[in-house]
Amino acid sequence: MNSFLQDIYGQPDALRLALRACSGSLKPDLERAADRIRQANRVVLTSMGSAYYSCQPPAYALQALHPNVQLCETADLLERDVFPDSLTIILSRSGESGEIAEYARRIRARGGDLIAVTMTPGSTLAEAADLVIHNPSPFDGFICTKAYSTLTLIGLILARMVNETFDDTLIQRLEQLFDHMEATQEELDRQIGALPALDRLDGVTLLSHGSGIATAWAGALWIEEAARIRASVSSYSAFRHGPIEQVEPGFTAIAIDLEPDAQSRAARQELEARGARLITVSPEGEEDATIALPLEGLPAEFRPIAAAPTLQLCAHHAARLRGLNAGDMRYLNWVVK
Repeated sequence: MNSFLQDIYGQPDALRLALRACSGSLKPDLERAADRIRQANRVVLTSMGSAYYSCQPPAYALQALHPNVQLCETADLLERDVFPDSLTIILSRSGESGEIAEYARRIRARGGDLIAVTMTPGSTLAEAADLVIHNPSPFDGFICTKAYSTLTLIGLILARMVNETFDDTLIQRLEQLFDHMEATQEELDRQIGALPALDRLDGVTLLSHGSGIATAWAGALWIEEAARIRASVSSYSAFRHGPIEQVEPGFTAIAIDLEPDAQSRAARQELEARGARLITVSPEGEEDATIALPLEGLPAEFRPIAAAPTLQLCAHHAARLRGLNAGDMRYLNWVVK
């Protein structure tokens, strides 16, 4: 078992650890952060790489609670900082990636408001922040798996703190999810490893809408870095505005349909009718689900966490079928400077 697969299997424990911290030792810091969000004129969530995709579900949740929430890659803010008078929230595993460290220093130099959610409390990011929320989860071997899921979880719990809906009912539902993830991960691994659509894969399109878009973007990154395969992302609606011309027998797509509706079902049916190799990740009860997830009672914004292991295992097996050891990098270092 390589380090990527070990980290995938280690996610339930890491998520439990983060959840316990959020309801215990981290709760005062989360409450302070939530109060600052309520008082802020504008909130900017930012990061790079996998942590940027961890920002997407919290941004999705906060946009329903605050009138001015922006989501930007940190590299863009370094080039053109259009939101200087804002509360900035940075999610980062190491707190030392080049763009993250530089932007954190700039915020500190101008006396700006910065909240850091990081696994590395002694990092450049943490030292520049005026409030640090420490993610206590263990580090991944290389590819962000536990880091992605736990940063997402903490960001979502912070959003719940803003409208005071982080309660025992939600905690119990999340615990049930993590228990199910652990109990079924070996079977999920076998099921995904046997999918014909992952064999001889040289490109894949990930389709979604709503909360699932965050999973699609994270999944594309995992597939590209683990299996070295081109991956594109589109909403169901945008796909019909041109990219659908690619579809023919052998075209491979992963539909991450965490909030199925008539539009998404019709899009999946059209892909299959045109001969696409389709992997559908959707809630239990969807008739055409390839991978059925237990999402009943789970708020939409938390569903990307439930779907993450499926996309990570797709990346792992796509790499395996290409003769690659997922996590062996040719060009990347552990921290991208």
